[in-house]
Amino acid sequence: GQLAVREIGESLFCIGPAAAMQPAAPPKKQLDPQQVRGAIESAFRSGRFQATYDAFRENFGEAHRHPDLCFLAGVSLFELGRFPLALQYFQNASVIDNVRNDIAFMMALTHQRLGQHDLAHRYASIAYSQVPVAPEYFDLVKESARACGKPVPEHWIVIGCSHVRYFRYLQANQAKFFGDAVHLECHEYGGATAFGLGNATSQSGALKGTQQVRPRLAKADRVLIYFG
Repeated sequence: GQLAVREIGESLFCIGPAAAMQPAAPPKKQLDPQQVRGAIESAFRSGRFQATYDAFRENFGEAHRHPDLCFLAGVSLFELGRFPLALQYFQNASVIDNVRNDIAFMMALTHQRLGQHDLAHRYASIAYSQVPVAPEYFDLVKESARACGKPVPEHWIVIGCSHVRYFRYLQANQAKFFGDAVHLECHEYGGATAFGLGNATSQSGALKGTQQVRPRLAKADRVLIYFG
């Protein structure tokens, strides 16, 4: 008998006997690339994670080509608790755009949720090596190292006035000065003095800032106080 060709979307067609072919539903209007991006980013910014993933999935042909959109889909799936699928989207983003620190961090968190602590530590270390000044990256390195039985770096905190900026050079060059042995964390309050720590209205904000980081100070292995 005669063959019929029916469009099924995404540039795909179905070919079969004309008598057996079902009437095709009207093809869904495809969004242009900018509309696809706008729909995904808008849903993500408003915290509508299911809508973000739905918009990505409905426009997969276009969306999957962009690593940043794959990343947003991955974060959305992570927030929805769909960790294995989230990992696939993070991996796709990393293949297209190498392993950026934010991608590596989310991959580490996802492996951690899946109980894969060795992989979590590997990706947490990648993120941390790129941005050693990020406290959340170090925290995950520490947690994952403990979980898989690897050495845990010591945590040193420096807190004080503008002189702390000299320690920031050490912090930014963590690998050069400390390797994997120590994590240096700096909190600087320009113009602060030891006297100002008792002044709630001090313009330096040292008292408020010190109070905010007290939980981290309590967990640190060493703390250096450097106020003029």
